[in-house]
Amino acid sequence: MKAEDIKSRICPAILVIVGCLVVVYGKNLVDQGRDSRDWPTVPGRVIASEIVRDYQPVESRGISKDQTVYNALVKYEFWVNGKRHESNRVHFLEANYPGSAHIMADRFSTGQAVTVSYSPTDADDCVLEPGVRSYYLLVPLVGLGMVVCGARMVINPPPENDDD
Repeated sequence: MKAEDIKSRICPAILVIVGCLVVVYGKNLVDQGRDSRDWPTVPGRVIASEIVRDYQPVESRGISKDQTVYNALVKYEFWVNGKRHESNRVHFLEANYPGSAHIMADRFSTGQAVTVSYSPTDADDCVLEPGVRSYYLLVPLVGLGMVVCGARMVINPPPENDDD
């Protein structure tokens, strides 16, 4: 078996496997968001709200450089059954787009009172904004697209090259 034949079979299989994992992750994300709407709530307080500057390596046209990315860090505390808990999760999946860090930091200022939704089975599993955001649905859809593309490549492999 030629190396190209192996690649043409392994790459689609990997794409299908990774796609399945993304679909499962996305489904769990949507389920958790949906379930969180019914979680108990308690009052909490924002103990820190700041914008953190990070650098991510980006490669363009063979040139590597660092891109500056801004993230909001919103840390809050709350009490459940007399025990103090602390978290920094606002949503289950944070969307990072230009300006989002400033919007998030402005919405949750240090010292602000907040309502915390927490899982009844684990108070450390908590969010400030429960529910499903529309962009959560993109995760399983991307995974499904990967599965379809990989499966199509397995069913209809590219034509063999007879240049030998």
